Amino acid sequence: MVFEIDCVRHTGTGKLIQDAPRPEDLPHWATWDPAWEQGAELEPDRIAQVSLPDAYPRDLIEQVFRDLAEVDGSGAGLMPSWVMEQAFGQRQDAPSFDAAEAERTRRLRVAQAALRIGWTARETLLAPNTFTSEYYRAFRELRFLHFRASLRERAEEALRQVLKIVNDCCDFTVSVMAHGVYTPREVEGFIQRFKDGELTLAEVSDIHFEKAPETQVEPRRVV
Repeated sequence: MVFEIDCVRHTGTGKLIQDAPRPEDLPHWATWDPAWEQGAELEPDRIAQVSLPDAYPRDLIEQVFRDLAEVDGSGAGLMPSWVMEQAFGQRQDAPSFDAAEAERTRRLRVAQAALRIGWTARETLLAPNTFTSEYYRAFRELRFLHFRASLRERAEEALRQVLKIVNDCCDFTVSVMAHGVYTPREVEGFIQRFKDGELTLAEVSDIHFEKAPETQVEPRRVV
């Protein structure tokens, strides 16, 4: 059963109860069971609890999404209504408007919103010959790789917990290996080497896509 932590509450006796959905929350094809009103008691030793990485707490991620939501993806929010009227010859007295500058402003706003996680929309935001240097783009690529590696590390932790629960209940044994991916600590090492001038821009690009043979890590056991 998959559930959000917000659906779980503690009772006065220390028990964990998972609240089931209300009738109005169910899709039209689902049947609501009156017994759900009491919720389902959860066994603590059968619960896998995983949180966001310490480097990227929930409030930070939520702020990133809020900031991105404020920027119109099409850039229309930065364009006055009379621009299109002027383009179609419906208005002749409109002042000049620099569409390229509006797009540049939009990209700057999105890049700033995603600064803490390093996201570049596969370089769409920070395309060459825009407003950033190659060094800065490479640095953000490494930062976003660290973000991805940190989330993956927590996903691996969740997998370990779930498989341990399954093994304890069903005597189920499994081995999981991770191939060709970096840990957050390894990425931190790459970032420091890049700052020290030990990695070229081409090497950083390969590292970003986790395909650099000279820096590739050996397969490691997850479970």
